Amino acid sequence: EKSILFALLPAALLAPTSPEAAALAHIIPQIALSSMFPLLRRDGLVLPFLSLGVFWWSILPFFARVTPVAMDFRWKGAMAFSVLAPAFLHVAEAFIPPPERFPDLHVLLLMMLSAALLSVAFFASNLFQVRAEAPAEEDAGGRVKAE
Repeated sequence: EKSILFALLPAALLAPTSPEAAALAHIIPQIALSSMFPLLRRDGLVLPFLSLGVFWWSILPFFARVTPVAMDFRWKGAMAFSVLAPAFLHVAEAFIPPPERFPDLHVLLLMMLSAALLSVAFFASNLFQVRAEAPAEEDAGGRVKAE
């Protein structure tokens, strides 16, 4: 799951300068947590998964209020979707048995959703990185050079 850092690193580094990247940096860990559930379940770590998920879900609304761009409907929707869609799939896995023909259907759906969300997050964070303004060039004395 180290590949999640490809999407998280640019967003996290740009978070202090870009409110959009800050909102994205709050969304990506939720996607990462959900994508690791099948591995954690196999290792018997469902309780730590649930406790970390509940903790993250409890602080996410705080970040949604603090991050200025989170007031934008698109970012609020993206944050809600990144929490509610995997949660819906976890609930479905717990209460709806998969068809006998497709015993790993729930895991497959969760992985497809996680891959799609991480792909969007990767391209968005790299787009923020490309659009970020370059810092002003300084001379040896630390003064900004005039262009």
